[in-house]
Amino acid sequence: MLTAARNPKHHLTDPPATPARSFSQGGRPGLRVPRTAVLALKDAIVRLPPDQRATLVLRELEGLSYEEIAHVLGTTVPAVKGRLHRARLALLHAMRGRAAGWSVFSSLPQPLVAVPAFLFVAFFDGLVPAGLGFAGGAMLWMVAAQVVPDAVRTSSRRSVALALAGSTAAMLALEALLLT
Repeated sequence: MLTAARNPKHHLTDPPATPARSFSQGGRPGLRVPRTAVLALKDAIVRLPPDQRATLVLRELEGLSYEEIAHVLGTTVPAVKGRLHRARLALLHAMRGRAAGWSVFSSLPQPLVAVPAFLFVAFFDGLVPAGLGFAGGAMLWMVAAQVVPDAVRTSSRRSVALALAGSTAAMLALEALLLT
């Protein structure tokens, strides 16, 4: 695709060796990347020299091998490796300063909220036992009203009773261990 734009006599007709990944599909499932970081990365990629940008896009987004990239760009495998290395270093330097600034900015709420949070906890300190009791009661109700009936529908009553007895014994043992 990039090569076709740069050099009209080369056309990519075969699909890439591995499916292309967008920034939103990313490397790790569930990883949320702020939109500003994605835009900064795209901007850093656009600022790369054309040969490094083409090599990086073909490798990281299109999934081509070094040999395929060398063939598409009309160069050698060592040249592809060198361009890819320089492109990755440029991206690292471009994003490093951004990451340092973001870490300082994202840590600002901690000291700003620490004092009000302490005052809030100190003010409601007397309600903590009642709140914990309410939470414990709500959990027991949820187990009795939803979890146990669902378990009985999918398993035998004996296995559910054994699981309840075993988990209760484990919790009592843990409580005894923590209180001694």
